[in-house]
Amino acid sequence: MVLYFTFLIISLIGSLLTYFLSGLYTNIAFLWLPFVLVLAYFVGLFVINLLIVAIATLFVDLDKDQVKPNKYFAFQIKNFSQFSLKMSLVKVHLIGKEKLPENRKDNRFVFVSNHMSNYDHLAVMQALHSYPTVSLSKPELEQLPVLGKSQHKAGFIVIDRNDQVKAMQAIKKCISYLKNQYANILICPEGTRSKTGVLTEFHPMTFIIPSRAKCPLVVASIKNTNNVKKNFPKRITHVYVEIIKVFDKEDYERISASELSKISHDLIKENLGQ
Repeated sequence: MVLYFTFLIISLIGSLLTYFLSGLYTNIAFLWLPFVLVLAYFVGLFVINLLIVAIATLFVDLDKDQVKPNKYFAFQIKNFSQFSLKMSLVKVHLIGKEKLPENRKDNRFVFVSNHMSNYDHLAVMQALHSYPTVSLSKPELEQLPVLGKSQHKAGFIVIDRNDQVKAMQAIKKCISYLKNQYANILICPEGTRSKTGVLTEFHPMTFIIPSRAKCPLVVASIKNTNNVKKNFPKRITHVYVEIIKVFDKEDYERISASELSKISHDLIKENLGQ
């Protein structure tokens, strides 16, 4: 929220300067004006920033491989995610933060969780806001105007599970990101949202990533994102991201990706009480 907090400060200053320098403060009938000016300035700054990002995406080629995350677009995606959660009245609670690997440039990890809602990835990005993190996502997301190309430049990795060759290319890219310490990788191994909230089977292929990158694997659960749409705008939705277990590379170097997938699945299923 750094960007939008900055916009708010600028809006406050701009509205006060406009109010007092224009002499309107002398007329009691205009006491309401600073509040309107703050909103007007903020919306103006928000739209200008959006236009700058939109123009920047005009020069983004989705067919060109993004070797590592672009810091500008990663910053924009992070702030947009946090802003979206605020506007949706979502409060994210991280449980078990002390279990996470130390936030160092040489200590990247793979983060896996269940998947119930479009808010899952936003919630995890918020929970890991101090950790550089990119998501493994579906090809359709890259087709979204502005956001799709922004995510591409921010380093989000598209995986097409219906195409084995492209899927392996995506996995190799994840491994490269981890080995080069570019970012942590967020994965929902179910592949798609569970409409009922009941945990579905995992795709074992994604567990090749931590094994080959020789990095920690963070197993977590996400709870209550499926209630965001139902609660909005009447009440705040409290979303809980819980770190269940962190596997160091020594913990799973002698087991297969399929076994690691089953162990992770069972841990999350038990945590969800299913």
